Amino acid sequence: MIRDSFQPRRRSIRLQGYNYAKHGAYFITVCTSERACLLGEVRNSAVVHSDFGRIVSQCWRELPRHFVGVTTDCFIVMPDHVHGILLVNLVPDSHRGKGEACLAPTRGDTDASLGAIIGSLKSASARKINQYRGTLGAPVWQRNYHERIIRDEEELQQIREYILTNPQRWETRSGGR
Repeated sequence: MIRDSFQPRRRSIRLQGYNYAKHGAYFITVCTSERACLLGEVRNSAVVHSDFGRIVSQCWRELPRHFVGVTTDCFIVMPDHVHGILLVNLVPDSHRGKGEACLAPTRGDTDASLGAIIGSLKSASARKINQYRGTLGAPVWQRNYHERIIRDEEELQQIREYILTNPQRWETRSGGR
């Protein structure tokens, strides 16, 4: 394919050589197009979801039904972004047996990459939101997503705390958006 010389070359923000379909815990952030606050608002340090925010929340919760080996952990739908933890081919804390490692690989592994999982979330929620508002094909999400590979239990707990306290930080920012 011939590239337009005026098009900027986009560098991947993914960890080079890392297999995002193998087992792992990931901290995900997905932002709305142009950071529009269409998923709700923050009032008194709590998120009040719009109908669109409820759609996104439902789509996040349904990910394990569509991808074998995928478990959703702590997440929050903020007015202009979503933070969440995905466990891919791992046994979550609540399903561990005695003596089993916190982030132990599952037996029914998914073949889907992290990109395919997030792509599914964005596609399904955008389709439902656009059907709801009568704007088929309109952008809902920014291109791509941010991820961080969670390396251990301590980091997992810190990220859970970050997610849960996100509404309080939203209100303390100047203007609160």
